[in-house]
Amino acid sequence: MDEHSLVVFDGGSLLVLNDADRARVLGKTIQSVNDYFDSPLGTISNDTIPDLGLDLGFDFTQNQPFEVYDPGDTPYQPRPCRAEIVQMEEACASGDMAAVQAVFRSEWVEKPADDRIDKDQFASSFKVAIKNDHLAAASFLISVGVMMDLAHFKCALELKAYPFLQLFLEHGFDINEQLSWSEPGPLTAAFHDIELTKWCLARGADPNAECMLDKTPLSIAVAEASFPIIQLLFDHGGSANHGQLLHYAARRVLPDRLRVLDFVLEEVNLHKGPSINDIMYQDRPYCYGLQECIGIGTPLHEAASWGKLDMVEALVARGADPCILNSKGDLAIELARWYGHREVVEYLLPLSRSSLNFVFQAGSTVGRA
Repeated sequence: MDEHSLVVFDGGSLLVLNDADRARVLGKTIQSVNDYFDSPLGTISNDTIPDLGLDLGFDFTQNQPFEVYDPGDTPYQPRPCRAEIVQMEEACASGDMAAVQAVFRSEWVEKPADDRIDKDQFASSFKVAIKNDHLAAASFLISVGVMMDLAHFKCALELKAYPFLQLFLEHGFDINEQLSWSEPGPLTAAFHDIELTKWCLARGADPNAECMLDKTPLSIAVAEASFPIIQLLFDHGGSANHGQLLHYAARRVLPDRLRVLDFVLEEVNLHKGPSINDIMYQDRPYCYGLQECIGIGTPLHEAASWGKLDMVEALVARGADPCILNSKGDLAIELARWYGHREVVEYLLPLSRSSLNFVFQAGSTVGRA
């Protein structure tokens, strides 16, 4: 590759273009980008490309020899942490309250405003205090206005650090705040211990608290938590009308998956919840729009993707329709084929013939005819 070559990505492939092709790429208008990517470079006529007067040397050329960075060449060098943050973490790790207060006084209170760091940069010391069980240090940080966040509460849950959890709640922490747009609140971090889960529920944790993507703590539980935790959440108001529970239960791979599936189905039927054949998020247009492109379907689609034949059989026995298409137009059997679950394909094949024609021979793939 010479110094005037241009590196571009075409459909995930790295292309190195010479001057002539480079000019065609850079001269293409936005309106015809799709035409370009749908055609070989050599078939695009210069007559269809307007002369935009582009300086083809501007920013688009690779003027230095093209080299692939090898992480092994140079050890990763993290950005050094500011000294005052390190000092505060060390003080909180030791539990020396005189040192904690001295660092804050000298590195924040007594510094000119223009030289101070943002006070919340000291928040990294919360985790240090939690891990070293120095409650007074965490309490001091809160008292001077350093903000704790979800990561600190989750850390305290994972370590079963009850005094820290109580401290955070007393200072206004919202136990039901979503961890992210696709993750529900921190209650899920308590599922490793039933007593800790009870403690959180007694203090306002909501099994139905949704994140933006309509995932609840109960959604996570039916997929991953122990059966007693699932029962506990339902006993504390857990609802089958939130969190796409049947879809998450269909993903369960633990040995008790059939028991959990039946339990969730009973709750759904008892409270007139979603149908076993509902498409995920079909009643949540915003969530559906976010996930449609990745292919969302029924609980049967989920079970077929995970390849658990017993779950697939159980869902079909309880009324799941194998002829429903997901948001990308695929049947459950097609997902099983895609992920290599032959037993599931063989089971679903006679149930799916009415929807498509298959070419199915020993050792061959299954797909649309």
